[in-house]
Amino acid sequence: MQLPPPAHRPTGQVLHADVGAIRELRFAKEFRYAGGQRFILKKVADAEQHFFVAAAKDGTVRRVYWIQFESLLPGIGEGYDYSADAAVTVDGVAFRRNVRRWNGAPEPDSDRAAMYALLEKRGYRIPDGALRIRLVHVPESNRREELMVVYAEAPDPKDPALPAEADVQQRATEGLYVVAMKR
Repeated sequence: MQLPPPAHRPTGQVLHADVGAIRELRFAKEFRYAGGQRFILKKVADAEQHFFVAAAKDGTVRRVYWIQFESLLPGIGEGYDYSADAAVTVDGVAFRRNVRRWNGAPEPDSDRAAMYALLEKRGYRIPDGALRIRLVHVPESNRREELMVVYAEAPDPKDPALPAEADVQQRATEGLYVVAMKR
């Protein structure tokens, strides 16, 4: 199946979203747009990814926002369910949140593998041990689509101590502003 190019286009630090109540995502100035792509994820969803990266001069990713627009393919499942994840609010918008550490290579057919491939092609490298916070917004009006915002932060090479989850979450929300439709 040949997919069209990504439907969402960034303008500077802004990525227009139009998912549920979310109109756009705005990123702090230290993040640079690193590209986007669209593909079928595991034969179940149309996935579109975009990346905003803060990297060292050698291309090592220090911090990254991975934005993923996803919709289930026709006839697949009834809708997304993240009820097991914690409920959080970012800039007045409801999200579900979970946290993981990236150690080791991603599964070959995963969306994280697609992310690594695109970033590597662009000269970036994500070191092991990055702590990632995933925020997912599933509109009540259409549970077959989601907007996923993943923020990942690599360990500081000068400090072997791993960053605290609360500190990483604070930096994640400080670098992102969610613009929602006025009610």
